Amino acid sequence: MTPRDFFSLCKPKITIAVMLLFILSYLGASGFYLKEGFLLALLGVLTLSCGGCILNNYFDRDIDAKMTRTKSRPLPDGRVGAKTALISGLILALISLVISIKLGPLPFGLFLLGILSYVVVYTILAKRRSSLSVLTLVPAISSPIWLSWYIADGFVGPKGFMSGLTMAFWGLMHFWSLALVYPEDYIKADIPILPVKSGFKKGKNYVIISCLAFVSFAHILWLVGLYGLKYAIFITPPSLVILYFCVRLIQKPTKRQAYQIFKLSTMLLMLIIVAMVIDGIG
Repeated sequence: MTPRDFFSLCKPKITIAVMLLFILSYLGASGFYLKEGFLLALLGVLTLSCGGCILNNYFDRDIDAKMTRTKSRPLPDGRVGAKTALISGLILALISLVISIKLGPLPFGLFLLGILSYVVVYTILAKRRSSLSVLTLVPAISSPIWLSWYIADGFVGPKGFMSGLTMAFWGLMHFWSLALVYPEDYIKADIPILPVKSGFKKGKNYVIISCLAFVSFAHILWLVGLYGLKYAIFITPPSLVILYFCVRLIQKPTKRQAYQIFKLSTMLLMLIIVAMVIDGIG
């Protein structure tokens, strides 16, 4: 296994996004004050994300081989052996759990919740069986935010909890819009994800609903007073942009329009996190 193949198994886009979510959320919660445990938690998040992604690659290697988008990954392409990937993923996941024990009972619970949600519940149990499998990713998506608030304040609290939960709505929009871009892949791999199972005409409605839910929930955080006016001013323009593309998807339901929403979803996520940071520094 070459370093490049190992890097690919860690799904760098996902791992980098998880790291950024944790770092930016921590900065917003702590007011840019570096507290004890931050660097250790950061290492734990890194090893957990890499371990989880490698294990996801291992368990999905058969369906990855059937999908055009994923067939060139190291496992289906034969560049990395299945046993090597399994051992690497388990070692990294175990390291992350050992690190979390040093951080305290709640971080250990969040790390365990994240890895079980992503690898066991989503990848092994739900992905191939349920059209609503993406919902099982809620703890995996939210836990880095919850962890950042715990490291910053010593507790999560309503603001930290609701901030993490908001990211779960992003997951629905992100993965469902991706499914609309590559429906043939999901059909070939027999993955019953909701937008594909429902057909493009009806499936696009689920993407639009998830987008509306994410944008609405992000603004509710301001309406209930968890974040201030600066936050609302910062997130409203990009929210309107993605809503515009939702209207375009209604008017012209094509893969191209779905892809625009998929790409913009990550940008909107990061802008909302940045807005949380700006609000946090007063």
